[in-house]
Amino acid sequence: MIASFSVENVRSFRERTTLSFIPTAEKELRDEYTREVRPGVRLLKLGLVYGANASGKTNILQALELFCRLMTSAPRERTASTGITPFLLDAESRGNPSCLEMDFYLGGEKYNLSVRLDSERIYQERLVVYPTTQPAVLYERTYLPAKDMADIRFGAKLGLTSAERSVLAGNTLVNATVLATLGRVNIQITRLNRVFVFLGKAIFEFPQRTPPAFSYAKMALQGDTASEVKAFLLQWLRKADINVEDVLLKKGKGLILEDDAMRSITTSLPLPAEEVARLLTGEGEPEMRFLHRTQGGVYELSAGDESTGTLQLLDLGTVLYAMLKGEPFVALDGVEKSLHYELLLFFLKAFLVNSKGSAQLLVATHDLNLLDEDFIRRDAVWFAEKDGEGVSHLSRLSSYGLHRNVSPYRAYRLGKLADLPFTGSIYFDRAE
Repeated sequence: MIASFSVENVRSFRERTTLSFIPTAEKELRDEYTREVRPGVRLLKLGLVYGANASGKTNILQALELFCRLMTSAPRERTASTGITPFLLDAESRGNPSCLEMDFYLGGEKYNLSVRLDSERIYQERLVVYPTTQPAVLYERTYLPAKDMADIRFGAKLGLTSAERSVLAGNTLVNATVLATLGRVNIQITRLNRVFVFLGKAIFEFPQRTPPAFSYAKMALQGDTASEVKAFLLQWLRKADINVEDVLLKKGKGLILEDDAMRSITTSLPLPAEEVARLLTGEGEPEMRFLHRTQGGVYELSAGDESTGTLQLLDLGTVLYAMLKGEPFVALDGVEKSLHYELLLFFLKAFLVNSKGSAQLLVATHDLNLLDEDFIRRDAVWFAEKDGEGVSHLSRLSSYGLHRNVSPYRAYRLGKLADLPFTGSIYFDRAE
């Protein structure tokens, strides 16, 4: 589980900023909200980030996504960009490296993973484990400008042979992390593998991206050989009361290649055997179909005929299933999009009550009604806002010292917490 995530000179966050899942001394809903990751150490399962448009709340989620990608996906070319974007609104920050750092727990042990980089190369990378209260460096990497290469030093606790260390170091490009390079070499299983798998399981969803929301459900159903995902999704949709009786995957219409010349060309293409077979047989991509039962009978509709809200529900159900079964970290931007408020409440409560493992959920939202709910802990709520220089800052609701009888919703609407969007007069000047 993630304990904290820090950024510096990343997108709109110029100064070092930390998002923490370490709970305060608050005792309310302790069992539902927190999980013990080590004797005496508990972490929050849920985090909510509020903020005006362009305040930086999406940027913190994107920084988390980039961190996970940097650690699990290595570029094939040393000229490829790392994907990092520094703070762009002053000349000094534009030319400075960016920093990303995460504290997390795996198997009862605390880890600290940090990286310092720009768009072209990685300057520093360090992974530390705390098997006890004393830290042990698993590896530390620096940049050698004279040779334009990485210098990597491995710790004794890592347990790699000399040959394995040479293989890992020799394959690490200047723009790739050591951890991501691990996925490309053949070495024995160590603590590195556990960290690699943990970060690789993270799920990120942003509403502005394609493919559409229901693609998560489609991918899950395609691999659902035991029909466990489908059974869960149907139960989820029934609870939402949207009149969907069944969700089907049907073979789509593909390209039937009857011309001998085209068939010959197709078989010679550098494609996987199953893809060639699909093209030759005319089997297209599976299509999602929805069965609706009404008083007049049962009718089948395509995904294109369903509402955006239904598809969003299906997507959230798939994510919820993953959190209850696979225990990943999940970040959702704009989770309330096309969703009735009661269904949003149901989703959040269902996660808190039913997740018994180490799954965590971070949500960026505009829905202020959640601030008026009794089940929302104050140490789980964060506010993002920008100052006059365009720099984003994060503040925690629990740090404002509100009396427990004071509604965070009312305090926020009155501007006593983070800044509200200033819209001014509803009247516009008219050109005469």
